[in-house]
Amino acid sequence: MLEQLLSGLLMALQPATLIAILVGSIAGTIVGALPGLSSTLGVALLIPFTFGLPAHVAFGLLGG
Repeated sequence: MLEQLLSGLLMALQPATLIAILVGSIAGTIVGALPGLSSTLGVALLIPFTFGLPAHVAFGLLGG
């Protein structure tokens, strides 16, 4: 169990995942600043960008 936790932590700290979290945070700030757009709509708008990404990077983008 500890090995799986460490593996997940190392996967989350990869540069591609951290960049995806940064991009997702910036996109979320922009969507949040626009009137009439909610966080749910922001995630829905980012979903097409995640189709070609690995799962951990895509979840980092959407979670950011």
